[in-house]
Amino acid sequence: MNQLQRYLVIFCAFLCLGSFAYSRVDIPLNNFDESDSETYAPGVGEYMLALQTRHIKLWFAGLSKNWELANYEIDELEEGIEDLVKFHPIYNKEVPLENVIEKYLDKPLKNLRTAIDKKNNTEFNKSFDSLTKGCNACHVEENHSFIVIQRPSTNPFSNQKF
Repeated sequence: MNQLQRYLVIFCAFLCLGSFAYSRVDIPLNNFDESDSETYAPGVGEYMLALQTRHIKLWFAGLSKNWELANYEIDELEEGIEDLVKFHPIYNKEVPLENVIEKYLDKPLKNLRTAIDKKNNTEFNKSFDSLTKGCNACHVEENHSFIVIQRPSTNPFSNQKF
């Protein structure tokens, strides 16, 4: 190694050490108070995006007759709905969101769970479509009729084996 190469290596080492030392400085971001983290809840849109993801994955699990995965996805879907109701009990109307969910989703979810337990693809398809209609009816009830859910036509999760 010649003299110039040695100086370049030393110079690069100092640059790396300097940037590492700088990155270790604790700078509060937007004066974040950690006690606020206990009161934070995602917005309704974030919950809906997560629920839509579960809806898609549930479809592809059922389509592939991967009943274990379908069961997992319906559990996650129901858990997301419970969290939504817990953190956003009233949304666009004065009617509790829990009542709207019960009106449109309880029966379709129960029927879908039965189809998954029976490992019955025909019942799964019918119940999935019923759930999808329930989602859309809920959107109408909450003044979001412009959000229309359907059976997924393509799988956006190409990195997961269904």
